[in-house]
Amino acid sequence: YSDPFEVIVYEDYEINNGTFTITNTGDSGKTNDYDSDSRLYGLRPWKNNLTDVKAVTFADSITELGNNICADMSNATKVALKNVGIIGDEVFSGCSSLKNITFPFGVDSIGKNVLNNTPALLEVVFENPNTTINSSRNTIPANTTDNDSPVATEEKKDLVANAHTYPVIYGYKGIALDAKNGLTGTSSGSTAYTYAVSNGLGFSPIGAIDSYGYERPIEWDYIINDGTVTNL
Repeated sequence: YSDPFEVIVYEDYEINNGTFTITNTGDSGKTNDYDSDSRLYGLRPWKNNLTDVKAVTFADSITELGNNICADMSNATKVALKNVGIIGDEVFSGCSSLKNITFPFGVDSIGKNVLNNTPALLEVVFENPNTTINSSRNTIPANTTDNDSPVATEEKKDLVANAHTYPVIYGYKGIALDAKNGLTGTSSGSTAYTYAVSNGLGFSPIGAIDSYGYERPIEWDYIINDGTVTNL
């Protein structure tokens, strides 16, 4: 069913020297959805230029990315999200050359399978400890595992004591409060840590958060794993 009076507004975009930029979406700041459940499936205006893209960025006015908007840009190696706050499903799925991506502090949520089918991916950084991450294992899937690497706790910084996996998730770790005088609370630290633990991914901290939400020194020699506090 389609409203005969519905007006579809496509995004303005440009590709300059391999850099794909969505420059305008109208007043909403949101791009269209182009996934298989959308009426616009298969109708991305740039569908014939996907392999030309080496880098992806967005105008400052773009705040929400619809489903599948940048999927299958197989030669893209860089993504700059700028002011994007909401990222839909499968947005970067199939970006098979992408090696790292940073979700800035302003990113509130990322959707299902957003980084599915990205076999080159090595690093995923979350600057916001509270970004909502869809729980699907394919939102940030494990690509490879290095069974010969040391377990994370030997370095007294990482929280996940399993074999080193790629991509590594970087985010805030949790710490104990008042460790010398008895614990008064613990913190998982971030949604990034919770996602890493839940899906068996390697995790490396960029900061530490206590149970009151305050940032603390990352060098504190305590780890928290599933609520258990261990003195290293």
